[in-house]
Amino acid sequence: MTAADFMKKDFVTPLGYEPLRIDILNDVDEVLFSTAWEHKKKVTYEGVVINFIGYNELLKRKAKAGRPQDMVDITKLKARNKNK
Repeated sequence: MTAADFMKKDFVTPLGYEPLRIDILNDVDEVLFSTAWEHKKKVTYEGVVINFIGYNELLKRKAKAGRPQDMVDITKLKARNKNK
């Protein structure tokens, strides 16, 4: 893997193995990078700041993917964040 791989359209970098796998997506349908960056969620874990996609952008992305688990995730996220 090279730095150039992270510039490729539709490139996905998987880290780890199911059920603890994380996929790094180079681009995301339905969400512009500028919007995602503006609404990112910063989390500090063991002194390291990690950027996550914002709540509304995550919902859009999961709805676009449309997989059964994404639909379950949307329901759970909305229930958990019903005041947002």
